[in-house]
Amino acid sequence: MKCKGGPFVMGLVISGMVTLVSAVAEMPNASCPVPENTLSTTNRLFDDFTDGKVNSCRWVKVQANWGGLTEEGDYSGGVLKENIGDDDGKLALFARGNAYEGPIRGRNSDGTIRPDGRRTGAAIMSRERYLGGRFEARVTIPAKLGVVSAMWTFFYEKTDDGVEHNHEIDIEFPGQENAGGKPRLDYVSLTTWRGLRQGQSKTVFWALPEAVADGKFHILRFDWVPPDAQSPGVVTFYIDGNQLAVIKTNVPSKPGNLWLGLWFPPKWAGEPEFSEAVMKVDWVRIAPPN
Repeated sequence: MKCKGGPFVMGLVISGMVTLVSAVAEMPNASCPVPENTLSTTNRLFDDFTDGKVNSCRWVKVQANWGGLTEEGDYSGGVLKENIGDDDGKLALFARGNAYEGPIRGRNSDGTIRPDGRRTGAAIMSRERYLGGRFEARVTIPAKLGVVSAMWTFFYEKTDDGVEHNHEIDIEFPGQENAGGKPRLDYVSLTTWRGLRQGQSKTVFWALPEAVADGKFHILRFDWVPPDAQSPGVVTFYIDGNQLAVIKTNVPSKPGNLWLGLWFPPKWAGEPEFSEAVMKVDWVRIAPPN
């Protein structure tokens, strides 16, 4: 993915859906020391979003639409910069559901403006890419079905011979009891990706011992050890320090940007019968694994 401060097109694959999306990123600060999508040399980042502000040398406010093409067209209005703000000094990522009647307007994947702001979310993406490490974010998870609240790493590339490389790690709410089950906020979906073909991803649906979508801050975390000549690699997932799944299948080997956000898929997350939901972000930390 390349960003020069203007429109760009990128391939996104999230939860098994691939499409081309049009996105607009903010013009990066000329004083930013590292170009966007550069591989981090330290594998370190910490940001507590002072006064709810987004540092444009660390993050891109994403404007995009992905993963929701239906027979009627785009299911959602995408993720919008206008849905990024602050809430009591914390970074706030807002989602507008089916009952939203405010002034914000969504955008389709072809860039056209929609007549309303329903089913629009928000996302930020790290400017640098990271290859392995400990990824943590202290966030609130809204108690709403119909919208996905997530933290993920992402790399996508399509080579000249048509091969698609999709390397991704996901923590997503709501989850399910099993594949094809009803969306449930007492479950979380944990996924690793190495590609788009059958057998190139691994998802674990994990029952949560305690409520996470409770309006309180919780720490989402995964530790990513990329594969090498001696090991297939491993991703270990945690919430509030409690270990969840350990996945050693389809562990990504490509450096990815870190994303946080809320977005609207058709059907599998439920119906978004609400006006507004918010994911608050207290801080984000990336560090080498212990």
